[in-house]
Amino acid sequence: MLIGENIGNRVATIGKALGMTVLLLDRKTASQTENRPGRTPFLEGLANSTILILTCPLTPATTNLISTAELSILQPSCIIINVARGGIVDEAALVLALKEERVAGAAADVFVVEPATKENSPLVKAAGEEWARGKMVLSPHVAWCAKSSIDRLRGTVTANVEGWSKGEAVNVVV
Repeated sequence: MLIGENIGNRVATIGKALGMTVLLLDRKTASQTENRPGRTPFLEGLANSTILILTCPLTPATTNLISTAELSILQPSCIIINVARGGIVDEAALVLALKEERVAGAAADVFVVEPATKENSPLVKAAGEEWARGKMVLSPHVAWCAKSSIDRLRGTVTANVEGWSKGEAVNVVV
């Protein structure tokens, strides 16, 4: 089950290829009876999820999208994966849900404060606790390190340097 648009659709394609039943959730603010075609009502999707993958942007509507109330709807066997933005999942609420075994696990490469440390992230602080072993996977947000991203970066830098050497403005930010 996924929350998100473009990246979510790509993740959904992979999930389907692996034989998963994929639910694309409608916005939390959408009517629970009038959803967009192909979308599952938000609360229904949460209740039916075994894996919750978050790929949505951080906006005022998605800040703390997954907090205490939403975590209480999930199945205890659910695993939450946040590869979207820090702030979409209430970190303190997630830590409590993990500790109380109301969700099975969590993975994240995004945090409210980055770089995340024991001093500024409840997730990082909890990861060192004995009860958390095997329940969390945390990593830095390094999606930009993909080969395609590096290739795009090299191309942009090359175009900028070549343009500069010819006296041309390339990729000007105003």
